[in-house]
Amino acid sequence: QPSTPDHAVVPAGAGQTLSVTMKASNGGQSFNIVSPGSNEAMFIGETQGEKAQVVLPTDGAFLIQTFLVRSAARRNQSSNYTLQVSVTGTPLAALPGAQDAKVPGTRYHAKAPLRCKPPYASAEAQCEAGVIRRGRDGTATVEIRGPNQLFRQILFVKGQPAARNTAQPMNAKRDGDTTVVDIDGQERYDIPDALLTGG
Repeated sequence: QPSTPDHAVVPAGAGQTLSVTMKASNGGQSFNIVSPGSNEAMFIGETQGEKAQVVLPTDGAFLIQTFLVRSAARRNQSSNYTLQVSVTGTPLAALPGAQDAKVPGTRYHAKAPLRCKPPYASAEAQCEAGVIRRGRDGTATVEIRGPNQLFRQILFVKGQPAARNTAQPMNAKRDGDTTVVDIDGQERYDIPDALLTGG
């Protein structure tokens, strides 16, 4: 896809690292990184700085959005900038359909409801999850949909959460055969081992 002055599209795979460095003539120039299919930035330059190094939770076209912060834009300022972009590491390929059948009409190996607590919700809910398995050892991308256009992507590597499509901090703990993923104390997802491994 062509790049325009206000965004660049970078194709990459789950488990790879996307590095972006911005050099700008105006301190109000910044950038965000957005995961495919998401409407939330997984890196926010305004608060995280001019250097990004993020592990990618899924495959596809990642968007680097560049912009002048609102105060600079209101003053009709301009900026010259360069972006240095690199993708490193080996992508974690999805298991082929011959090894793990896919849900017809989707790229998921399985779909299931999950116990979750969406952001800004006071009570537990059920979210819909789809999994793209990338190995038999608990390496997989779990994509979760919930209320209010919630769309969360979490990459597990050998059963451990390793990347997500949000800039918010992620923690996890074990509860029996389930990994409980917490995003910034505001969201919770209960992900059973069987979803990751197919067991």
